[in-house]
Amino acid sequence: MMKGGDAMKMNSSLTRLIRTMFVVFISTNVCAQQYISELGMPMEYSTVSALDCGNTKIQVRTYCEQLANGSPGCFLQKATFANSSRGSTFEQLYLYERYKEDLSLISEISCVRRKDGVGVVLASTNLGNCKICEWEDYFDTSGRLLGSTRIRFGPTNIGLKRLPKDFYQTEGWLLDDRGRLVEIGKTSVSRKQP
Repeated sequence: MMKGGDAMKMNSSLTRLIRTMFVVFISTNVCAQQYISELGMPMEYSTVSALDCGNTKIQVRTYCEQLANGSPGCFLQKATFANSSRGSTFEQLYLYERYKEDLSLISEISCVRRKDGVGVVLASTNLGNCKICEWEDYFDTSGRLLGSTRIRFGPTNIGLKRLPKDFYQTEGWLLDDRGRLVEIGKTSVSRKQP
């Protein structure tokens, strides 16, 4: 017979397993909306934001429900890197298990200059009122994660790949006179219901 604590651990493990299977199914191109509804997850709408970066189109699709207080509760984002010169597409899922408390979703897509071309930054910003809530994930245009500034918040399905101290120099990210990345283009990622 299981004790209460053991049952809770098993329930928590089962929940993690189901969510992991969810991510695996989504990443193998099962229709996200259909699978979300089959699991009984509360998906009411999705939004799409996109930016062209060199030969790559970056698209972030955000899946949300309307919370009781009227704000969007977004629990999944899918970043797609479609490279026209290589004819390749890569998808990175961002699952937010604590989405009702942690609102640090991708809020910006940036295309920035690198010595060998361009790179992509997916960022969560809140205009500076919570420094540990903000983070940036750095990618090449094929969708390979090069590093991240995430500390505590953000997606729960992606392991952290910390930036080394000399990341900008070793990876060839160009900085302006003020030490900021040289942006070619930027767009906001919408969470509001269309």
